[in-house]
Amino acid sequence: MKSRLFIFLLLLIFPVPLVAAGTEDQLKESVTAFWQATQARDRVTSMKYVYPDDLNNFLNKNAAVIKSWEIDTISMNADSTEAQVKMKYSMETYPGIAFNLAKTETWQLFNNEWKIRVHDPSVAMKEALLGNHAPRGGKVSQEKILKIMPDRIKFYKANPNQPAFIRIENYLDIPATLELIEVDQDLIEIAEKPSIVNPGEKARIKLQYIGKEKEKENLSTQVVLEIKSGENITRRTLSVVYNYMNAAMKWLQKQHQPETSPHQP
Repeated sequence: MKSRLFIFLLLLIFPVPLVAAGTEDQLKESVTAFWQATQARDRVTSMKYVYPDDLNNFLNKNAAVIKSWEIDTISMNADSTEAQVKMKYSMETYPGIAFNLAKTETWQLFNNEWKIRVHDPSVAMKEALLGNHAPRGGKVSQEKILKIMPDRIKFYKANPNQPAFIRIENYLDIPATLELIEVDQDLIEIAEKPSIVNPGEKARIKLQYIGKEKEKENLSTQVVLEIKSGENITRRTLSVVYNYMNAAMKWLQKQHQPETSPHQP
């Protein structure tokens, strides 16, 4: 009894944090592990830290020869699910010749793990060569439209509990109201949805896969949305893939399967 009272008093004096601490520390660990693997030219380990949708993009990129690197700055969004990480590094372009460079990477939280986004190499090269064609003064013109993204929703076989999101961005001058969201209720649960998206605001719909099928891959269904803005109703049908796996994911999965002896049953 005395020991329980002692522990209780310790908790009052030195309370244990109830929220998991160190989100930025976890991000730094992932960034460090990714860059260490990149420097060691260990593609398999590097792939553990790549966002699943971008594995093909990562494999299509030429491996760089990194001589040194450091994390410069980290900027996280309000809910700590996305971060911009500025890296300073030295890359060898010709044998014995290295250049000091800098770039900003996008990292996103996926299944409670930080993953780096990797763009299509051809698109990244065009941006590097041509730049962004924004008007002078730095302002980008925005049409008066309602954006609904993405066109294709994915629930991953490797992480079936990972939710998917539909993003709504209202660039109209009037509010947009979500009138209808239609899903296959045996497969998808609507975990979160907005009732209204005001002008200039962004909102999201959170979907959770609840289906029982675990083995078959790349199965299809759809989500139907109806959003009212003034007298107009925007109706969108979004394709959904559940138990999603692509070739890069299958390859990565095989790398981490334990080898079995031919003598084992």
